[in-house]
Amino acid sequence: MKIRKIEVAVKILFIVSLVFILHHKTNILKPFDDLIFIFHSFVSSESSVCEKLSSIDNTNDDWKIFSFTSDKENVNVAIIPKSCYLNKFLSISPLDRCRLTSNLRKLLTNSDAKFVVFDIDLSPLPKIENGNPVSKYYAYCQRKLNSFLESLLSKGIKLVLLDPESFYGESLPPLVKDWKKSMERKGIVFASAKSPLSMGIALRYKLDNSLVGRLLSLMKIEKDEVEKDKEIFINYGFKLNNIKKIDSDIIFIGAGYGKDFFFTPAGVLPGIFVHALAFLSFYKPKKEEAYVGFLMDLIFATVFYFIFSKLWRSILLERKYYYFDFKYVLLILFILFFGFVSIFISYLLFESMNILTSPIPILIGLVYDSLSNSLLEECRESLKIESLVDNRYLLFKLGFMFSVVAYALSLMFKH
Repeated sequence: MKIRKIEVAVKILFIVSLVFILHHKTNILKPFDDLIFIFHSFVSSESSVCEKLSSIDNTNDDWKIFSFTSDKENVNVAIIPKSCYLNKFLSISPLDRCRLTSNLRKLLTNSDAKFVVFDIDLSPLPKIENGNPVSKYYAYCQRKLNSFLESLLSKGIKLVLLDPESFYGESLPPLVKDWKKSMERKGIVFASAKSPLSMGIALRYKLDNSLVGRLLSLMKIEKDEVEKDKEIFINYGFKLNNIKKIDSDIIFIGAGYGKDFFFTPAGVLPGIFVHALAFLSFYKPKKEEAYVGFLMDLIFATVFYFIFSKLWRSILLERKYYYFDFKYVLLILFILFFGFVSIFISYLLFESMNILTSPIPILIGLVYDSLSNSLLEECRESLKIESLVDNRYLLFKLGFMFSVVAYALSLMFKH
């Protein structure tokens, strides 16, 4: 009996260690890990952040300005409200360049801006007939916008613009392509606004060729810190305030209308907020407590294995091969219920203590182990032999398990 208990303990420790290694050294378990944020997104839909954002649609101002603050950086986010887009820009896209230039001048004049990131398209309209009055107006307003951007550069302000390839792909219209080259020669940097989604939720941010990655390069951040394929975990815990005017030297400018909104652990947010929070997360990422997470995974696994093994053994003892047993349904319902509860507890642990656990892969591993072992046991009994494997295999299996556990513990010390 003692040997059986030791064997079960070793198996649980092995499975938890294997999941810990896969979680920290590979991307295999990302979809499972991200399940907790589905709860986070729905629970946080009425969060304080969303309450402050609700004022975006209830204003007649040209801009709605917010401030995100952390220990090291203070970032401003200026959003064009939906009401402004509907009433002043008349729901026309691309935005009227003359009005946009006027609004940008009001926003940035007399500010202490040093870096400005645009998540709105500032490229010229490619398909307009020459000589058309509308064409002349758009061309005049585009020149006005270009001149304003050049004036910002002359003041030493670094600019990151949304790359028109985000809309047109690599085959840019000639007019847009020439405009981009002209802006690049003057020192403007272009970047992609695309951000990876995990199960439809903005959780991580890839720095390579992104608005934030280009901004960090302009700020002379060491290149090895901004690796090509590096992803950072977005921290949505920064303090948000409504402000009247720009009070930071780093400004993100974007839209509060249209389709540029994302599901996040803080509710549905405009895309420009995701970029700003990703920038702050570079300095203060949402870190997880590896030791406590490993311990919580052990607790999850032990409780689940104890209950599941009891149910499964009772089924095996009373099983009738040719009749449906209600206990099968009970077992499936227990697995689903325990999985749901463990995900919800994982969400609570991450929200309150930054503890990220991986219950679902562990539950899958334990179920597979229990079912496979029971089938092997039935085979052994039907063949009337003491063991299906020899001692050398058992020693090899035990050594492999302890190797995995040791490697997981070494990762934990490095984390």
